[in-house]
Amino acid sequence: MDWLRTFRTNLLLGRFAHSVTLLAGSTFLGQGFLILVSPILTRLYTPEAFGIFAVYSAIVGVLGVLAGLRYELAIPLAGNDEDALELLRLALAINVAISLLVGLVLWGLGDWVVEWTRAPGLAPLLWLIPVGVLGVGFYQSLSYWATRRQDFGALSRTRLSRSVGQGVPQLVLGWLNAGGAGLIWGFVLSQLVGLLPLLRNIKLYPPDISTVIRLAQQYRAFPLINAWSALITNAGAFVPFFLFARYFPLETVGWFALTNRVLSVPANLVGQAIAQVFYPEVAQRQRQGVDVAPLLERTATALLVLGMPVFALVGLGGSWLFSLLFGSEWRFAGLYAQILAPFFLISFVSSPLSSFALVQGRQLESLWISIFNILAVALAVAVGVWQGSATVAVAVFSSVESLIYLAYLAWIFSLAKGHLWAWLSGMRAFWLGWSGALLGVGFLTHYLPWVGLGLGGVTFGLLTFWAWRRYVGAI
Repeated sequence: MDWLRTFRTNLLLGRFAHSVTLLAGSTFLGQGFLILVSPILTRLYTPEAFGIFAVYSAIVGVLGVLAGLRYELAIPLAGNDEDALELLRLALAINVAISLLVGLVLWGLGDWVVEWTRAPGLAPLLWLIPVGVLGVGFYQSLSYWATRRQDFGALSRTRLSRSVGQGVPQLVLGWLNAGGAGLIWGFVLSQLVGLLPLLRNIKLYPPDISTVIRLAQQYRAFPLINAWSALITNAGAFVPFFLFARYFPLETVGWFALTNRVLSVPANLVGQAIAQVFYPEVAQRQRQGVDVAPLLERTATALLVLGMPVFALVGLGGSWLFSLLFGSEWRFAGLYAQILAPFFLISFVSSPLSSFALVQGRQLESLWISIFNILAVALAVAVGVWQGSATVAVAVFSSVESLIYLAYLAWIFSLAKGHLWAWLSGMRAFWLGWSGALLGVGFLTHYLPWVGLGLGGVTFGLLTFWAWRRYVGAI
């Protein structure tokens, strides 16, 4: 059994990788369930229904990032568990207040929101927006508390329960012809169900006022700087949904939403698990004065090796795969996936590492980067609007975002006293192998999709196994 011990040594690189494996395994089961039901959902719901759900998700996604004014990010950084628990209570109290404020604003401006997004089906569901913000905020805060406590078992259970809590209601309501409301209700229920494993053994009595005031001042950079950076970053991620809803048919928003849903699967399966473990781990090493560059490089390498085969297959045969899996009316979603694959690969590598900027206290720089990013995204989509083509908008968006995220990754490396180019050039054999594989499989896929993608799956799998053994296990 020596080969088994060697494999586990290479795969489970200590406590860090063990925690990642635990989270990724549970996420794999949960996301695997959602992947299995997605071809059914696309046949129960129209692209327009997915468009309504996308507009709702975009609003909740933008507002949800401010639910706790980002004090939840300070939970893993607190000097002791007592302060961390007070920060948790502070974040949850703010979350309740923010959700009530959102409800009041929508009570007065709800008709304008529906009119501007051209999503009339959203009108009777506006009251679910503050509910969604409350669920998202509570989940974020409780997740960071579990991360600090290294209670990755609870995190793994909540990931699975959220996926099942979303997929089952959406299937049932889709069968009952609930339209976009069915997708939205499934999302809301998943947020509430996902909280149950995280609420165990937590005393949620009111916070100690004097301690809260001290901690609020100590970590004031999070609401004053990081909150705006996160708001702008999230707005940048969701700006295409709003602009697509405003200037293109609602079915286009549905296609774009399905593309993002599918291409986000690798990030949900692995990226989020790595991010949740990477953040407290790199924070601890930083406090201890340990060089974090090796951890950063090893994490980036693992993400690149794992993400490359997935996005390569999508980039080569997305249109054909989407038509086969989700139905012919989703062919344009597959085309968008092919265009967006390079950007999602770069994002898959860089996003889990972004928390290192918080550890370094570089919130202000992150804010300026986020401002630049949202302006670039809006301009990119505006080009497509000017051309009257959603496909052009997606293409320009993918190109601009790829460059920005690559530059952001280089900045993260520089913060750790590393160099992006040195890291990339140290993997020459990896790039040569993948270049040859992409050219050969791409040529064959163009003429024989079944054969090309089947051969590509085998070839890319072998390349991934080789790269993992050579680069990840050796770092």
